[in-house]
Amino acid sequence: MKSTENRPSRIVILGGGYVAVHAYRSLIRGISTRLKHRAVEITVVCPMRFHVFHGWTAEVLEGIIPPSHRLSPLASIFKKARILYGEAASVDLNSRCLKVKTIENEALELLPYDQLLIATGSRDHTERVPGMSQNGW
Repeated sequence: MKSTENRPSRIVILGGGYVAVHAYRSLIRGISTRLKHRAVEITVVCPMRFHVFHGWTAEVLEGIIPPSHRLSPLASIFKKARILYGEAASVDLNSRCLKVKTIENEALELLPYDQLLIATGSRDHTERVPGMSQNGW
């Protein structure tokens, strides 16, 4: 992870799920000194503002705990990272640049990187079953 031109190394984590969270925590432990000296910048790209904990499903379905208790704000998890709420539109591996479509205004933002971790995981495609996203779990 060497930076060039006297700029910090740029690490981009694409995703906000379990792999992204665990990778970030491991990364922070390994480069804490470099982060303090601003030799590394971390950016997390995720379309959602929350990490969803998939435990307690039965407890939520039974009404023991509210569904909102399964949500952890990304800002509280990725404290030492810039969070860009958006989705990858394209990746140029040769120029090491990611195009991100932002959620708020759907603008395309160019995000150069030195290291890219793709940790997009999966999501439930509730739109495949009519009424599932409105009435299903």
